[in-house]
Amino acid sequence: MEVGTFSFGKYRGWPACDVPVEYLVWALETMARPPAEVLDELKRRASRLGSRDAITAQTVLGGLTFRKAKQAKRKARKQKSRSHANRTGGAEIVGAEFHAGRAAFQGDLSECPF
Repeated sequence: MEVGTFSFGKYRGWPACDVPVEYLVWALETMARPPAEVLDELKRRASRLGSRDAITAQTVLGGLTFRKAKQAKRKARKQKSRSHANRTGGAEIVGAEFHAGRAAFQGDLSECPF
């Protein structure tokens, strides 16, 4: 992987290998869309085993994978909730009304609005 120069922020114009790992972590965790060079440099450092930077980079990248999985799960849950609202006409049905409607439904449960 080729080492380029940073094109943003406090370390603009610096070789990516000279940028402190703490700054890379900060950029990755705080920016909504961090530049690709941040992630590329963290991956490069993680591949160099044995150094303090490699351990930090591996930890951050591992956490990033966990966060992405958690975000995907949250997004799927939201979409499922929206589809339930669409099937029920936008009304939220809870409690006894929900159970009564579910018990009274005659048909394929995958099409049940409750």
